Amino acid sequence: MKNIFTQSPKDILYRAFDWQYWLSDEETILTAEVTCNDDDIIIDEMTIAGSLVKYRVKGGVAGKTYMVSCKVDTSAGETIERSINLVVGKL
Repeated sequence: MKNIFTQSPKDILYRAFDWQYWLSDEETILTAEVTCNDDDIIIDEMTIAGSLVKYRVKGGVAGKTYMVSCKVDTSAGETIERSINLVVGKL
């Protein structure tokens, strides 16, 4: 999973966390939550599609780096959380 993404403050982009390497055979994602460590970033339109947790991200201040986290609960009773860094800059 790539850990650093870059976008402009005016971008509205769809991104995804891919959990395929963390899920065992037949294990599925039951619930997911995508959050950011700062209110400058808006995350919405989150969906689960197989091993992907898809979401839309927008906003931010140029020159800042934000942490976007995804937490999932699986059919095997596991809770897994991973984060990426989102660098907002003028592209």
